[in-house]
Amino acid sequence: MSTKCCACQSNVAKYKDFLPFNANYLQQEWKQESVESYLQAGALYFCPNCSLWFRNPYPPSDVIEDLYAKISDPIWVEPIDKPYWGTIREIIAVETTGKDVLDIGCYMGDFLGFMPDDYRKFGIEPSQHAQSVARQRGITILGNSIQNVNLSPESFDAIVMLDVLEHSQFPLEILTNCCHGLKKGGILILATGATETLFFQLFRQDYWYANISMHCTFYGLKWFNWITNKLPLEITHYEYFSAGNGSSLYRFLKTLLIKILYIVYRRNRHYPGVERLFEMPALRPIPRQMSMPWLIDATDQLLIILKKV
Repeated sequence: MSTKCCACQSNVAKYKDFLPFNANYLQQEWKQESVESYLQAGALYFCPNCSLWFRNPYPPSDVIEDLYAKISDPIWVEPIDKPYWGTIREIIAVETTGKDVLDIGCYMGDFLGFMPDDYRKFGIEPSQHAQSVARQRGITILGNSIQNVNLSPESFDAIVMLDVLEHSQFPLEILTNCCHGLKKGGILILATGATETLFFQLFRQDYWYANISMHCTFYGLKWFNWITNKLPLEITHYEYFSAGNGSSLYRFLKTLLIKILYIVYRRNRHYPGVERLFEMPALRPIPRQMSMPWLIDATDQLLIILKKV
């Protein structure tokens, strides 16, 4: 089974796996609107032409933007300075000379709030509530969505998209707009899940990042290398990091074991004897879990820097 790739538009993308639907991460406002009726799991596809993994089908972008615009609960507030945020600030300071920084998906301005005060800070954010908070923090809001904001040519020294690109159905269009808005020598900074890591390759449809139903596209180095042949960008730096808080090795291995056992049970429970096996006292809690165990402490996220040439 094949479908059209949402990045390169080729018709060679191949069906890989059915994706489980997890409503636990949905905002309260979305649950009240019965969003589960149209924000369904879909299936996981891979495009051999550009190396993108993506979810299909997926609701139209205007539907998703409307959902984000209604978010008021500050679930994504990051009051602490994440370790990789410091890395990003250092890269901006070293690789740029100007002071104009745009954060796409800035939410309440958490990342920009840790930037030095001498930077001119701009944001794009769909949530009206988050916009108002960001403005109070001195951030100039340019609009609701990067798809609806035409960036002025060569306006920014750095454009940041942290945990945002995976929400987009049109990554080539978005990065084209970003490239247009970057000054020559400016940098585009992206953080997202990494498909070339062991954890994605091992779990695929059960990868925790793919279990978030708002995530529709999944990236790796091969895809970003493909982008550099389409846009005047070059990769200057990349590194892998964890989205978790650094749990102990014991806790990490325990979660990994539970996750593997849960996957084994779910994928094989129709075979004779599997249900009986998981009635053993040590294994009995596994089938009773309500959703896929997440492994957010895995080193499976990619921070990548692309410079406009």
